[in-house]
Amino acid sequence: MARLGLSGTDIDPSNDEADVEEVVGGISVPSKKWSIEEDEILISGWINCGTDPIVGTDQKKASFWGKVATYFNEHWPRGSQIRTAKTCNGRWLRCSALLNKWTGILCEIEHQNESGSNEARVLEKAHQLFKDRMKKRFDLEHWYAMLKDQPKWKKIANPTQTGSGSKRSNPDNVEEGEEREGGNERPEGRKAAKRKSKQKANNTVVEMVTTHFKEDRATKSDKQEMLKGLVSTLGDKVAIAKDAIRARDDYEKKKSDAAMMKADAMKTIADSAKMKAEMKLRKQAIKEARYEDSIMTIDTSTMNPVDAAFYEEKKEAIRLKRLQQSSTE
Repeated sequence: MARLGLSGTDIDPSNDEADVEEVVGGISVPSKKWSIEEDEILISGWINCGTDPIVGTDQKKASFWGKVATYFNEHWPRGSQIRTAKTCNGRWLRCSALLNKWTGILCEIEHQNESGSNEARVLEKAHQLFKDRMKKRFDLEHWYAMLKDQPKWKKIANPTQTGSGSKRSNPDNVEEGEEREGGNERPEGRKAAKRKSKQKANNTVVEMVTTHFKEDRATKSDKQEMLKGLVSTLGDKVAIAKDAIRARDDYEKKKSDAAMMKADAMKTIADSAKMKAEMKLRKQAIKEARYEDSIMTIDTSTMNPVDAAFYEEKKEAIRLKRLQQSSTE
């Protein structure tokens, strides 16, 4: 498979991405364009949250992308902004769909085995074919570099080895947005991993006992003592494993609590800014009302005609303004 280099600092694979808004603390703010560093953190979060057999493969979509967003916001690069689970999922669906197309096209060209073809030529043809089919250039090389060895994309690149037939070798057959949380091919599920671990431990105990009985021809008393020791050791290992799982769950809860505290702090800041703006508007309105009241109380009967006309015109404008305000309330 050809290797790819990175190009540019910011990427924009989908024109509709600029219209996305983030909702932070109940306030909608324009979403910044994703940088390569942000993409790499998003991909790392997807890999870490989607390939842990202890966490499990039966995660719901909202739960999975909530964990990815938490991971992103804990590792966000300098100058970035908070990304929600919805925004992370949207970015992933757009880019992974383009990556599916690119992987299939690259595989298609490499399987042609043209004489005299080299890596540079393969990449050049792949970029041109992608542009012809998708009507846009491919600029997600950093996505491909990080995900090409994941089971989903290895399956696309080597369809005959995975038994998935020729469908995956054609990039036009790859469904856009086709994605299970954590990828198409997942590691063992939580229940399977625990069951396998338990079976392995049981088999080890049986093998140790059987070997000892055959080789040493131990007495019945010796066998009973040894069996008690093995059972006790197995119980200690189970207790240690439970403690480790409990510690991991506590750590995950602390991380989630920290993310929630961070979001609450952002909401407090936004509420404070909003309150200050409202107070400023009220003060300005009071100041204007006092000025208008002072104009309305001016006696123009003793003024010369020019000054009197000037202040009467101002009074009429104030009357009209207040009449319009009262009609809209």
